[in-house]
Amino acid sequence: METTQLHHVDARRVFLAFIARDLRIATSYRLGFILSIVRTFVPLLVLYLPAKLMGDVESTREYGGFLAFSVIGLGTMNFFMASYGSFAQSLRNEQTLGTLEALLMSPVSLPVMVLASASWSFVSAVANAFVFIVGGAMLYGIALPGNFMLAIGIVMLTTLVFVSIGVFSASFAMVWKRGDPLAPLISGTFFLLGGIIYPPRILPSWLASISQLLPVTHGVEALRSALLFSGTHFSDVAGHIWVLVAYAVICVPLSLFCFGRAVRRATRDGTLLQF
Repeated sequence: METTQLHHVDARRVFLAFIARDLRIATSYRLGFILSIVRTFVPLLVLYLPAKLMGDVESTREYGGFLAFSVIGLGTMNFFMASYGSFAQSLRNEQTLGTLEALLMSPVSLPVMVLASASWSFVSAVANAFVFIVGGAMLYGIALPGNFMLAIGIVMLTTLVFVSIGVFSASFAMVWKRGDPLAPLISGTFFLLGGIIYPPRILPSWLASISQLLPVTHGVEALRSALLFSGTHFSDVAGHIWVLVAYAVICVPLSLFCFGRAVRRATRDGTLLQF
């Protein structure tokens, strides 16, 4: 019992240490940190003109209009991109600083190290989504009468799936050193088919069917229901949540396995510190 508890304490300390380190790094470049916050609001301003040009769109009317629909969609897409690319970027930074080998050779298990490395991305991505959606609601007068606790749970679950996809990206970067060649395809597919700025049901039936296979579709639709509709309960979004849970159950261990294989290959080939 004591040994198990010690491992849990150690894991928590590792997570807190990574978060504290990455927070110091992020805030040490004050101008860059401020600009990253400012960049969060830029898409909100870009949405205004298309919303005025489109007027009242029937396909988004039930959500309160195009602005309400797209603010939550782009907020979800933003924390997907933050979650997806940040671990690969963190890996590259560790390689550049020459600290990657020391981290991988530490007594911390690989799953804990991988997830701890992504913990700051998890925290910052959730904060980014919150700032974007709440900022958009305040800027455009969008009512959010829904269930905030349910929305927070959906954001955390969706981000966990996105982070695991990002670990796949880091595995590509570890082996090929050029980043993930699938990243533009994945991000483009998620944006076009994931219900970010228009409902998937307006797509041709075969594309709409593909959209239902994407985790972002279920994440963004569950989040919209939780925030925009009053009295939303777990049962109202249970279908979307169970799909996200299935993705997490599959993607988290599989991504860790792929990353472990990538580390072993890079170690065997002597390219661990190359970037």
